[in-house]
Amino acid sequence: MKHPTYQTNLPATVRFDARLSPYARLLYGDIKALCDQQGYCWASNHYLASLYGVKAKVVSRWIQQLRKYDYVKIDIQAGNQRKIFVQSDLLNSRSPPPNSVAPIPQKVEGGLPNDGAETGLLLIQNIIDYNDRVDSASIPHSSTKKWMVAEEKNDENIAKKKSAIRDLSTVSTTPESPSPPFRRSPLPTNEVPKKETFVEPTLGEVETYMKQQKELCPSASVAEAQAQRFINYYQSNGWKVGRHPMQHWQAAARNWLLNLQDYEKTQRSYAPKSFSNPSQESTERPMDYSIPL
Repeated sequence: MKHPTYQTNLPATVRFDARLSPYARLLYGDIKALCDQQGYCWASNHYLASLYGVKAKVVSRWIQQLRKYDYVKIDIQAGNQRKIFVQSDLLNSRSPPPNSVAPIPQKVEGGLPNDGAETGLLLIQNIIDYNDRVDSASIPHSSTKKWMVAEEKNDENIAKKKSAIRDLSTVSTTPESPSPPFRRSPLPTNEVPKKETFVEPTLGEVETYMKQQKELCPSASVAEAQAQRFINYYQSNGWKVGRHPMQHWQAAARNWLLNLQDYEKTQRSYAPKSFSNPSQESTERPMDYSIPL
């Protein structure tokens, strides 16, 4: 779609009205430009929506905002023809918001130039006229007063900071007593403690350790016999517990004695029981092998 080439004009009252959405303010500029051509805006919501790339419902909401705050007036003609008029009398009667008022510049201060008396007199006259205009200017709104008060407070804060910096620079930085030298704390190390290397025990060490385990093996002779079997078994498999190398032979020796106790209990539970019945007598006779068959 070809966009129109006319220019829009947004008054300050519409441009800074926070009650209106940003697109409602832009739409006012298009409505006013069309009103300047024929006295009213004849465009439909669909046409205006095509300009902004939105739906017609959205344009209807923007127009209702302008109508709510008396910026436009809508007149419905016969045949459902709509005409939108701009409330020019309301725009002229309203004053611009305080944010649009420019701050009053500071007074000009200066001396006489050295390039001639005529130039100096002209410069003096300009300075006097400018200062008179600044002194006679009235503050239009309370917001401008607040802005000027804030500027004065800002200048006072800057002056206080500069004086504080000068006071700190005059203070002697030499300490009364020398400070202790800085020492760095040792950095933490993430070294993993090394594991102890396994050393194969001797037969005498295993016998002595098994004899000390009175609860597991009260008999010294059994401890000596089991120590020899312990040494023979683990020497044959390369001192491994299952698939892993042995780390602590004392624990393996205790497990050896525990397994011995379990084995003895199992053997006692499965031993055959002998019983005799005095009422029954054996009827079997010894066989005489001298009798021929």
